[in-house]
Amino acid sequence: MTCSELVIPWLRRVMSIFRHSQISMFRLVRLEISILSSRDFYAVDCGNVHVVYTGLTCSIFSEVNGNHSLILPVFAMEERLDICSILPEEVFIFYILPCLTIPDIAECKLVSKTWLRLVRKYYSCLRELDLSPWDCMVTEDYLINIIKHAKILRSLRLAKCWRACNTVSVSFLAETCSRLQVVNLSHCGSVSDHAVQELAVKCRELREIDLSSCYKITDCAMWALADHAERLQELYVSSVYGVTDYGISHIGFKLPSLQVLDVSYCFRVSNKGLVGFVQTDNYHLKSLRIKGCSKITDDFIQKLWAAGVQVNNMF
Repeated sequence: MTCSELVIPWLRRVMSIFRHSQISMFRLVRLEISILSSRDFYAVDCGNVHVVYTGLTCSIFSEVNGNHSLILPVFAMEERLDICSILPEEVFIFYILPCLTIPDIAECKLVSKTWLRLVRKYYSCLRELDLSPWDCMVTEDYLINIIKHAKILRSLRLAKCWRACNTVSVSFLAETCSRLQVVNLSHCGSVSDHAVQELAVKCRELREIDLSSCYKITDCAMWALADHAERLQELYVSSVYGVTDYGISHIGFKLPSLQVLDVSYCFRVSNKGLVGFVQTDNYHLKSLRIKGCSKITDDFIQKLWAAGVQVNNMF
C-alpha cells in the first residue's frame, strides 16, 4: 500500500470525525467530500477546508471569505500525515478514536508512529471492549496486541471470537487485566478449564462470566469459579455438556453471591445439582434458566419457586 492510498482515506475519515465531534478548528460547514485524483496529485475538498497532496508534500488550507490561510504547515509525506500535532492528545484519545470501530483503530497504527502511540494510549484507557461484532476477524495476536495495553479493562466481550480465544490468550488476559468484572467467551470452543481457572484465581473482582457453548469446559472450571470467584453474580454455561451435577452443586453451596445461573441444555444436570440453591439460607439466586434439562422435575421446580427463584424452562 502506497502513502497516497493510506493517506487519502484517512483524511476523509478524520475530517468527517472532526465535524461530528463539533471541533470548530477547521470550521467545516458541509459534509460532502469530493476527491480529485491524478497520477501525482490529490485534492480533498471538505467545505471550506482544502487538503492538497502532491506526492511529496501535504498542505491543509482554510478558506475564509475567499482568502486562503495555511493552518497546517507543509511537511514531507514520509511522516505519513502526522496531523495529530495540531490537536491535543486528549482530543484524539477521548473524542476521535472512540468514534471509530476497533478495526479502524487498528488501521490508525499504520499512519505514523504518533498514531501508534495514541492508539496504545487509547487502549490503556479502555474500561469496556466488545469485539463480538468482528468475531472471525479477531485472531489471538490481534487480541493480545490490544489487551497488553488495556490493564484497567473491566468488561470484555468476545462472543464467537473462536480464533482469538484459547488457553494462551485467555491466560494472558487473566494475567494482564486482573480487574476484569465481566467476561463473555461464549461460542469459543478452544477455551479450556485451565483458562477459566486462571480467570477465577487472578480476576478476583469477576462478577459475570459467559461460557455458553464452550464445549471443552467441564466441572473443573465450575469448581475453580466456586472456590475463587467469590463475587460472581452471573454465570452462563448453556450448552456446556461437560458440566454435571458435581460442578453445579459446588457452585450452589459455595457461591452465595450468585444471582443469575443459566444451565440450559446441560442435560447432565438434575435435581441433585441444584439442591444447594434451595437449602442454603443466605442464597440470593434470582433467575435460573433450565431449558432442555429433562432431569429436573416439576416438583423440584416448585421448590425453587418457593425459595424465590424465577425459573425459566421455556426459552
